[in-house]
Amino acid sequence: MISVRVLTGAALEAALEDVAALRIAVFREWPYLYDGDLDYELGYLERYRTSPGAVLVGAFYGARLIGAATGTPMTDHAEEFAAPFGQVPVALDRIFYGAESVLLAIASLICAKIMPAPVGSRISPFARCCDRRITRCARRNRAAMSRSGGAGAMRRCRG
Repeated sequence: MISVRVLTGAALEAALEDVAALRIAVFREWPYLYDGDLDYELGYLERYRTSPGAVLVGAFYGARLIGAATGTPMTDHAEEFAAPFGQVPVALDRIFYGAESVLLAIASLICAKIMPAPVGSRISPFARCCDRRITRCARRNRAAMSRSGGAGAMRRCRG
């Protein structure tokens, strides 16, 4: 069963490595094709560890984190976002920054055997088929990007 929990403080801190791994898994797939690095992701997420106002809304399948939405007070991001807000008559301490939301696709969860297909459904064969197609397309796009030094055009995945 999927549950949603709001994590702050020590609970959020304990989940950050799982959030980093989840971000890597989601952003590895099309359309991002980002080859993530755990050290980089943990460094990126450090702000959530140090901010007393940070929040993580996690979607869990049992104990496994399968989705996450993160956010902090905008003052924690002032150096990145101060310029656009310079003309807005609202103080940064009155704004909450909803950062990323990442969620593993149901097909990926079923294919990875994290979640069973619903009994009597046709999701499992569909998920396996879609997962193979997406994986093949992602490989082709990664190869094209590699051959062109990153300038290659991304192809749309078709069946």
